Amino acid sequence: MSKLIDKLDKATQDETKPLGFAAAMPKSTAAQMLTIARTKFDVEAKTIPEIDTDAVLLLVDDASKAINSIKKTSKENLPAIWGIEAADISKKEADQLVNIGCDFIVLRLASPSSALSSDENLAKVVQVNPSIDDSMIRAISLLPVDAVMVQEEAPALVITVESLMQYSRITAMIQQPVLLSVSLKLEKDSLETLRDTGINGLVFDWSGASSNKKIAELKEAIQGLPEQRKKKKKRTNVTLPGTSSASYDEDDDY
Repeated sequence: MSKLIDKLDKATQDETKPLGFAAAMPKSTAAQMLTIARTKFDVEAKTIPEIDTDAVLLLVDDASKAINSIKKTSKENLPAIWGIEAADISKKEADQLVNIGCDFIVLRLASPSSALSSDENLAKVVQVNPSIDDSMIRAISLLPVDAVMVQEEAPALVITVESLMQYSRITAMIQQPVLLSVSLKLEKDSLETLRDTGINGLVFDWSGASSNKKIAELKEAIQGLPEQRKKKKKRTNVTLPGTSSASYDEDDDY
């Protein structure tokens, strides 16, 4: 099983409630939302920058060249959990990636569909835009997809009400975990609303060592989020059309 998906599953688990008088199970210490750093992969580089996040997403122009370069990279210089995002990833390349330690791939809507049938231990993440059509969202559940990544045109600095409505629409219509691309400068006050909306992980661009301080601040803010409250169901008064409170005398001959 993919390590990323395993982490996402643990992040979404609720506290186990016991039956009767049994003691409650300890609450998981897993982060309520994962952090994933995306960085441009240099095929000439012999090492990948060490980034303190749950996973690292390597953005590549050519998957085949990246595979050859990573094969020459020592396992000690690779992140614990890493994935690849590329415009074109074939099934053959996907199978090669899992053989060299790749944990997940990010596929765009125009990517070859054959990659979806690659090794089941390689998680498949489909990238969509926030305004994707409802019918397309529903179709995701029919595909062998492990997670969905919502990619904004520009990394979000502020989460607007309209954006939150779009994210809620997506998370409500699919069962898979949902990742969201954001800016490292995202307002920390937005984290709780994103968590409550159903966002399970944040993807942001890593731009060098200067990003590390922002990453630490983001992780600290996520760890400090209050416990999620259960949503209360609103009462709805149903009125049947055409009903009247008027009473009529009973007709014995009827």
